[in-house]
Amino acid sequence: MGKYYLVDTNAALNYSQAIDEYNIVVTSHLLRELEQIESNPDKYGNRSFQAREIRRKLKGKKNKIYIDLTDYEWKGNEKFSAKYEDNNILQALIENKDKYGLITFDGLLAEKAKLYGIEWINIEESNINDEYKGYIEVFMSEDEYNNSFNEINTNNPYGLLINQYLIIKDIKTKDYKLKDQKVLGSFKYDGNFYNKLPTQKGFSTNTFGHFKPNDIYQQLALDSLKENRITMIKGKPGTGKSLIGLNFAIQQWEKGKINKIIFFVNPTLAKNAQPLGFYTGDKDAKLLQSSVGNMLASKFGGKAQLEAMIQREDIILLPFGDIRGYDTSGMNALVYVIESQNLDKELLKLGIQRLGEDSKMVIDGDFTAQVDSKAYEGLNNGMRRVSEVFRGENYYGEVNLPIIYRSEMARKADKM
Repeated sequence: MGKYYLVDTNAALNYSQAIDEYNIVVTSHLLRELEQIESNPDKYGNRSFQAREIRRKLKGKKNKIYIDLTDYEWKGNEKFSAKYEDNNILQALIENKDKYGLITFDGLLAEKAKLYGIEWINIEESNINDEYKGYIEVFMSEDEYNNSFNEINTNNPYGLLINQYLIIKDIKTKDYKLKDQKVLGSFKYDGNFYNKLPTQKGFSTNTFGHFKPNDIYQQLALDSLKENRITMIKGKPGTGKSLIGLNFAIQQWEKGKINKIIFFVNPTLAKNAQPLGFYTGDKDAKLLQSSVGNMLASKFGGKAQLEAMIQREDIILLPFGDIRGYDTSGMNALVYVIESQNLDKELLKLGIQRLGEDSKMVIDGDFTAQVDSKAYEGLNNGMRRVSEVFRGENYYGEVNLPIIYRSEMARKADKM
């Protein structure tokens, strides 16, 4: 049957691409653990939904998978206990050494496998599946939607985390382009119920004019900005990350709900770009000449408006090199961490630690494609780590924006 690769549970949940890329052997150990996780959403949260999706994916790949129902039990080195499930997996690999290889993120299991000469595919840590979008999309008929409304509001059938969203779409439009799919309803889980969300109609500001969300995903981002202390908005260039965040920040400032907007920035050259040398002027002048300054100026329609607000200290620009010891307590501020993909775990941790009880934070960026330095890639990326640590907290929301609006050229360039 050729070479098949045994995938342990953690790899199956976090690197589901392996099912598409390799011939997979599915053991009884994996099936039992997936079933246990799927059937216990109160304990496992979003991983229950992931386990369900993996089981469905495996069923759809029957021609590429081999099911081994043997209940393997460790028989080798007495220093390894049979009570530890990974050792039973190791036994399956040893007994089928010529047929099975291993895919795992577990370093200890990988080292044991290498001791017995078992082939191990070293998946880069940066390939870990970042499937958490802050929402789950489900397709059903309108009749199913209407009939399941009460059920949806009385339990957690999709294993959502607190502040995670549920988007229900008409199954008739499943094969349509993303922007043309019909939304039947959207909900947010509060730990007890799925609360139906109203349509976000937008608002107007003196600075930017009228703003209206273009799609359901932008509506969810706006809801999170309104309701949560910390919101992460992520997406590819042209999806509207900064447009939504900055419009919201300015609206809150103009209405007097916040006193100032504080930008934490980490000016980083675009990947493969050449530096032009030293910039002249003070801190603000240098930041305004950087890529972050140019981006902000473009959103404000030029540097004049931005510079005027900086002079009045309605806007404060702070490089991450200057924020240690900074405290926003008493400022009633909105802290905006822009281009956040160019931050490592320690820098973004430092930024969040500056946040006072009367302040909110917006984190925007794209850590899947726009990271401009190897220092911020993979598991060291701050945005990725914030998502892992904060998702499910009652003050945190996260939304991935999937639709590019900037231009047809920008959508095409994304394929380069």
